[in-house]
Amino acid sequence: MLIVGVIETFILFIGILVPWWIFRREQRELTYRHFVDVYMDIATHLPSSVFFAENSSEPRNDANRRWMLAYVDLCSEEVKLKCRKRIDDEVFADWKESILATLKKPHFIRLMLDSDTCRTYKVLTKFLVCNDSDFKRLEHTTAIASRDKQ
Repeated sequence: MLIVGVIETFILFIGILVPWWIFRREQRELTYRHFVDVYMDIATHLPSSVFFAENSSEPRNDANRRWMLAYVDLCSEEVKLKCRKRIDDEVFADWKESILATLKKPHFIRLMLDSDTCRTYKVLTKFLVCNDSDFKRLEHTTAIASRDKQ
């Protein structure tokens, strides 16, 4: 009788675990697809030089600035997804490479150093500083902005 109880408990456990695992995988896939769609939307509204040229001039119009901020928002959310384990490590490894390379561009650095912008990206700023020493200026500016706000 004890063996039957153990087997029933095991089957119940598997019956709960497998659907949960499938649901979690589907949620991660939906999250991934959503963020790819958001990225594609942003990318279609900005000149490709914003993402790929090493020394491109800064897009100066307000529409480009808004789309660049949307990209920074997207990067921030992607980092938060990783912190909450809502995205696979392999996917985030690709995103991480792109985030670091793109946000290292001078026009994104200037955008993030803007005092109003900088205060809203604490998690992203911490991620950038921890993963690339080129972002130390950003950390310092963020600390000053937070101190000044208090």
